Amino acid sequence: MKLTKLEDYSILIISFLAKQESFVSVSDICKKLLLPIPFTRKILNILLNKNIVKTKEGSNGGYMINVDPSELSVYDVMKALGNEILLTECIKDDCSVKDQCSSKEVFNKLNEEIRSKFSDIKIIDFI
Repeated sequence: MKLTKLEDYSILIISFLAKQESFVSVSDICKKLLLPIPFTRKILNILLNKNIVKTKEGSNGGYMINVDPSELSVYDVMKALGNEILLTECIKDDCSVKDQCSSKEVFNKLNEEIRSKFSDIKIIDFI
């Protein structure tokens, strides 16, 4: 399993914003984190729609974290981005060989453990 760039950059952006005391412009975020502007805007729009960040327009505007970083987990971010932890297809209930499968229970348990670990890691841990 590997985090996507979307997940990786989102955690980086949220962690950066959690350290700030005021709103930060997209261009400043990109300069500090060396991220491309279009992808950063896409991420910020997703996070804004999920109320993880908030925005303010104007000369002192930009983005700011909207949740307590000690309450926001990596798993919360992954879910907000529309991603789910699935080690194998057999974890889904619509598996075509589920009646013959002897590995589903093992992978399901491992999947839950990984999900739990990602839930235990809070954004504050990156600060």
